[in-house]
Amino acid sequence: MKLCIALDLPSKQENLTLIKSLAHLDSTLWLKVGLRSFLRDGREFLLDIKEIGDFKLFLDLKLYDIPNTMCDAFSEITSLGVNMLTIHASSGLEAMQALAKQKSKDKNSPLILAVSALTSFDDKGFMSVYNAKVDSHALHLARLAYEGGVDGVVCSCFEVENIKAHTHKNFITLTPAI
Repeated sequence: MKLCIALDLPSKQENLTLIKSLAHLDSTLWLKVGLRSFLRDGREFLLDIKEIGDFKLFLDLKLYDIPNTMCDAFSEITSLGVNMLTIHASSGLEAMQALAKQKSKDKNSPLILAVSALTSFDDKGFMSVYNAKVDSHALHLARLAYEGGVDGVVCSCFEVENIKAHTHKNFITLTPAI
């Protein structure tokens, strides 16, 4: 188990202050840069983080597009020097296979985690979009991600055991928390 701190504060300066307070910790600490922070603060923010300490960087952008566009984006993200990124598992098997193939060509590529289901969904909302129940479809998407060759999934802590039972014990399961 590894701790990942979300950098979701209202300003870049507040995030940098938080990071500086963590700089004394060992380098196994992960920092998550989400969509809001990345859009607001950009590539420079990642460079600022690297100047503060040797943190593992998790870019949580949840990519979802056609395979070619996702692979192009993956190339750009790899050049940022991050250690992990997210995509949507519902982007499909072909997209995940293409990303896994591209990742295998560069040892500096980040880990790829597929989001199975957004935690904001309840069964009713999930049913309206996917025509399936959250728990069964999240497992289906996790299995698809495993088959697609990505490194793991973002999932509920309640799904971890079942996902590992249907994929592999080393398949990464990252669980968000508050």
